[in-house]
Amino acid sequence: MSERATSSLQRCRAAFAGLVLVVLAHAMTHPGAQAEASVAPGPDWAVDPAAAGQNLPPVGRSLFDYLVTHERGDPAAYEVPFPISALIARIEAELQPDAAGVPSVKAVLIPFGRSLQRAAGTPDFFAYPRVVLAADVEPRPAPAHAGRLVKDRLYLGYHEKAEVIEVISYNEAAGRFEFQVVKDYRAGGSPKVYYANRTICIACHQNAGPIFSRQVWDETNANPRVAAALSRRGRAFYGIELQRGVDVPYAVDNATDRANLYSAYQTLWRRGCDADPVRAVRCRAALYTAALQYRLSGRQGYGELRGNVADVLALNARTSWPAGLHIANPDIPNRDPLVERVNDAGESASVPAAFDPLTPRPPLETWDVAAPSTLARLVAGLSQFIAEADALRLDEHLYRHGVARHAGRSTHRIACTVRRTSTYARHDRVDFECRSRATDSVPSMQARGRFYSRSARVRDGTLDHLALGDGASPQGKLHDIEITGGHVARHGSHWSATLRIARNGMHVRRGDGNAVESLRLEWDDTRPSASGDPANADANGRVLVGVLDDFAPVHAAVDAMAQETVAGTMDAFSSAPFRRAVAMRALFERLRMPPLEWCCVDDSRMPPAAMESPDSASPMLRAPDTRSDALQSFYRYCAACHLSADRSPPNFLHGAPAVVAANLAHCAQRLYVRLSVWQQRPERRAKTPMPPVYALHGMRIAPAAWRDSAELSALRGYVERLLRAESSKLPQPEELLSLGYENLRGCLP
Repeated sequence: MSERATSSLQRCRAAFAGLVLVVLAHAMTHPGAQAEASVAPGPDWAVDPAAAGQNLPPVGRSLFDYLVTHERGDPAAYEVPFPISALIARIEAELQPDAAGVPSVKAVLIPFGRSLQRAAGTPDFFAYPRVVLAADVEPRPAPAHAGRLVKDRLYLGYHEKAEVIEVISYNEAAGRFEFQVVKDYRAGGSPKVYYANRTICIACHQNAGPIFSRQVWDETNANPRVAAALSRRGRAFYGIELQRGVDVPYAVDNATDRANLYSAYQTLWRRGCDADPVRAVRCRAALYTAALQYRLSGRQGYGELRGNVADVLALNARTSWPAGLHIANPDIPNRDPLVERVNDAGESASVPAAFDPLTPRPPLETWDVAAPSTLARLVAGLSQFIAEADALRLDEHLYRHGVARHAGRSTHRIACTVRRTSTYARHDRVDFECRSRATDSVPSMQARGRFYSRSARVRDGTLDHLALGDGASPQGKLHDIEITGGHVARHGSHWSATLRIARNGMHVRRGDGNAVESLRLEWDDTRPSASGDPANADANGRVLVGVLDDFAPVHAAVDAMAQETVAGTMDAFSSAPFRRAVAMRALFERLRMPPLEWCCVDDSRMPPAAMESPDSASPMLRAPDTRSDALQSFYRYCAACHLSADRSPPNFLHGAPAVVAANLAHCAQRLYVRLSVWQQRPERRAKTPMPPVYALHGMRIAPAAWRDSAELSALRGYVERLLRAESSKLPQPEELLSLGYENLRGCLP
């Protein structure tokens, strides 16, 4: 492919062998006042790449915790199935089958990746590729359980040799993704689940969520060369199909793109509706109603928003986001690790700075919060927190009770042009195009479609377009509606067809939430065509569209929820994150729907949330006493990632001062390279610098100030003295890189 050839040439120019040494500075006060500078003002971020947040959940638990916790006994305990195929089966049991026929849990194999575990497969990377998993389908319906909304909210990275699963999954109560690790994941092991150090994770996951490569996903088994090399190993690879092409990585990429926007939707839900308590609650209640309408309409429209939502958002846009809202970028550059390789085996794959996830990524886009398009995106985004099973249950309940309580009905008549075409074996095709004139009070109504019939029975068809004007907003025009059956009657030259319509097993609903209950087409075959065959002539007719006003109880229920939120007896529309399990449970209860078990906000039965190294949250408190100012500088700027009990990233600051000094000496070559590249222009850097740019932003240090700071000079001077002690000549960084970064001594003995 031309894109692959172009990017491959760029990689050839930039490639150096290497594993990335992940080094971030801890965001805290430091003595180097001359290096401090305010970060330039600009648009606020939906997720600030420089602010990792608390390592443990501030409230609630991760979706992964709910999936692998069993409440047998007291207390509850984690139970992570082994092998990975068993864990995949556990997850797939929660999900509907994928409509495209591919597995519900999407899996790709990456022998040369960019994760912390990328060196674990040395020396035979193709025998031990990393597995990346993503769930991107709706929950499987259950009679008494609402189902866990796993879609786009669960991502796993498993490496067999490392005996580790890295987990990213959504925390509904906190409105954020959590980062976790499962260790000792092996045959005969005892898997243990820990929350991870978010400072390390956010260094690459700058959107505080899942990331994935841009197309054409050459690191994965979508690359024919990668797939062929994996195939030659003769392994089953956990039941994952090798020759899938690009459909699976494309699905993973789409899932991460959707998940990336959750932070923006939650930011606007929480802060965009900020106002006095009553207006704020009404704003969120109106957004919730619109999201329900949007979901019920097949994501095609919603009614007029109540509560002055647009005004509230516009006011907050001027005060909170005058320059716009930055959306973080979940896409890292596509990379083909085989470009510089002469065979399929080798020491490692290069990760040049241009392809390193540590390299700061510019915003994906910047939203104008006051723009109408942003409001439409917010409504559509909030609807993603409502499961398809929720919409199905709500649709069925509203229609059944609307009929039982004799809810109001309205009929819309639209003039049509109809053409009936005889095909074969007594089959007919009927096309209709309908349009009414707009008036001052009612917009134009339209309908267009076709159906196929045999004798008196309608077989199938499609209603391409339906717009009824009154009661629905301009976004409420419906399209791609299934005609699932019906019957045709003829009385002389007069024809009529009563059509059944549906969408994805639900009633067709307008943007205002009300059900389109019936569709009846009438026409007269009285004008012959040029051939004299009335079956091929255009005829005048009309369509009668019946609408059942069955959505009114939702308005009443949401109003009651808003009043209770204002009164403080519930928090569905408070400034807390939008939570499906809170909002949908409250709605169903007020509609007197059958009770369901909901997930995932109640963590009262969860095992304790833990980190493997609890002290890593504030490493400076545990830095050993030392008289060396230089060593203290390493603790100050590197401890957030490298003072831990974990060897990945290298924990060269772990241990007594003598051990740390020995580790730094062992790591001196790599440290020298990573500190020295700060003196190079960003586009000329072969490796990412340490500390990375976003670590400096977190400490309110401008990169230009850091480059010329005494602190950086002191760190580099310490390493230079170590290298001079080894030989009489201090090597230049370029000389070390010419040897291959991965051929330099590692950071740990």
